[in-house]
Amino acid sequence: MNNTNIKEQVADSNGAQTENNYKISNVGLVNITNNITLLEAAKPLIKYLNDNHHPMCTAIVTLTSVEILEGIKCETTDEFIKD
Repeated sequence: MNNTNIKEQVADSNGAQTENNYKISNVGLVNITNNITLLEAAKPLIKYLNDNHHPMCTAIVTLTSVEILEGIKCETTDEFIKD
């Protein structure tokens, strides 16, 4: 894959805009090549998290690793967000 392919957008047979063989549909991000949605690909990891960890855990997946994180405390503020 090269940078030209990454930025190239084409229309699929239904006219939807695609990039890198992916398109946004009502079922999520779909890989046109093999019709796997992002959710379908993630379901085994979601099941693993539910079976082996508590609800405050999240997973971060990269191209070379997966990391399980635990939320101990979280506080939010929108005080500094600019309009």
